[in-house]
Amino acid sequence: AAAAAAADGRGRPPDTHIVVTDQGNGRVQLFERDGTFVRTVSRDGSEPGCLKEPTGVAVTRSGLIVVADYQNHRVQLFDIAGNLVRAFGRRGSGDGEFC
Repeated sequence: AAAAAAADGRGRPPDTHIVVTDQGNGRVQLFERDGTFVRTVSRDGSEPGCLKEPTGVAVTRSGLIVVADYQNHRVQLFDIAGNLVRAFGRRGSGDGEFC
């Protein structure tokens, strides 16, 4: 399974956690910098807050986790506790749509 990871080094939550997409299991996981598991942020599925083959992850300056939700054709933003903050996008080839 493919994975992507992000950390920002600015003293916010991502500085103390490594954020990893687990594409095959449809989730994002948080780890301490030493590799110790902290929590799962999401689960596999199509509902808001769930992921289907997440392929990329980034962390904003404010500490939000941004996930490219490939099979759901959207981008989802989570706080460090794993709560869904926002989602946008849909299937298509127009502006704001993802194939």
